[in-house]
Amino acid sequence: MYGDKTAVFPVPNKWGKHGWTHFYLNKLDDKFLNDALTAAYCEVALQRLVAKYIQL
Repeated sequence: MYGDKTAVFPVPNKWGKHGWTHFYLNKLDDKFLNDALTAAYCEVALQRLVAKYIQL
C-alpha cells in the first residue's frame, strides 16, 4: 500500500505543505496507518512524551 498515490496525498491549495493530508482508509492497511499516525505524533508531541509512549 505504500506506493498507492490515490490512498494518501496532501490537501490541495497549499495546506498539504503544512502537514494536512488526505487518507482513504479503505485503501490502507493497518501497519501503514499506524506508521503514519506515529510519525505525525512524533513530529508535534513533546519529546518527553514521545520517549515515554512510543517504542521506536
